[in-house]
This record gives sequence, structure tokens and C-alpha cells, in this order.
Amino acid sequence: MKKLVPNVSQISERPSLLPLIVGCILIGGSSSRMGYAKHLISREGRTWLQMTASTLAQVCDHVVVVGQGDMGECTLPRLSDVPGCSGPIAGLLSAMRSFPWSTIIACACDMPEISLDALNWLLQQQRSGRKAVIPYIDGRHEPLLALYDFQFFAAVETLASQQKWRLSSLAEIDGVYVAEPPPALRDAWRNVNTPDLLSQQDL
Repeated sequence: MKKLVPNVSQISERPSLLPLIVGCILIGGSSSRMGYAKHLISREGRTWLQMTASTLAQVCDHVVVVGQGDMGECTLPRLSDVPGCSGPIAGLLSAMRSFPWSTIIACACDMPEISLDALNWLLQQQRSGRKAVIPYIDGRHEPLLALYDFQFFAAVETLASQQKWRLSSLAEIDGVYVAEPPPALRDAWRNVNTPDLLSQQDL
């Protein structure tokens, strides 16, 4: 897979004072329920990691991978999880530290139905005073696939310093906007993380 570069036409259309948009794909999990690396599952000749990266590249200026998992043929820049942190927050915090003045779109590696429409919906929820946009679907917060403004980064640092690793803690922070995506977009947030779920889907 070729390294993804910033979408120059998109950058030129945005006011120069707006932060860059960085897509962050987390691959640091053990995939214990699936039994093998989920992001390397292939569909139509491309891995889930490659497919997710290509979709993110349509709205992001940079796309990076965070975690130590095998990347296959993907040649995207890779960041390491923050040492001493546990779970996905370690990867999210790593991206925030690497791109301190950016908007981060963070996503898990096991959402094969991520779509451009879902990403555009996330971006459309940005408003002054909203430090993060976390979707809420069927009674659950979905912090991965979600949007985090640079104004939110200090709160994540605070959680890490308190060793609060649960992603659900992110939705409790002041300035977070919780919203339900339209029904037609909700498949983008569907996790496929076990062999049974994989066998049930046309993937």
C-alpha cells in the first residue's frame, strides 16, 4: 500500500487557521477474541487496515497507525502506544502527543464498514465549545470511531495520570458532545471482533 499523503485540494479549501485533521487507526489490541490480527483480515484483495486507511484519507490530512501489531503491506507511519498506559487510551494519547494542535479522528481496526458518510457526519458535528464528538448507539458510547479536538487533549492526559483506562470515561468529560448517528450510518460503528460475527457477515 502506498503511503497516504495529505489531500492538498481539501487543505486549500479550509481556512488556514483550522487544525489539521489526523486519522488514527488503533491496532494495539491482542485480538484474543478473534484469535488472529483483525486488521489483516482481507476483503477484495485489501486488508481491513488498508480499507480503513483509504476511507480516512478522504477527509484527513494525515493517517497514522498506532500500536505494535503486524501491518502487513501497509506502509503508513506508525506510532507506539504511550508507555505505562493501558488499553486504547495508550494509542489515542500517543496520537494526541504527536499531533498536538490537530483534530483526531480515532477508530478501531475492527470496523470494516467505516464509511465516508459516517466520517463526514462526525465532522459536521463540530461546533465551537465541543471538544469531542462521541457517537451514542443502542445505549452505548462509541469512542472509537469518534472525533477529538486538540482542546480535549489535556483531559485525556489527566485521565492517564489518574490511571483511568476505560474509554467510557471519555464521554463523561466536560465539553464532549454525545450524538446519535442517523440509522443509515450506524453500520460504520459495527465491531466485528469474533469468528462468529465474522462468519455472519458478508465481508
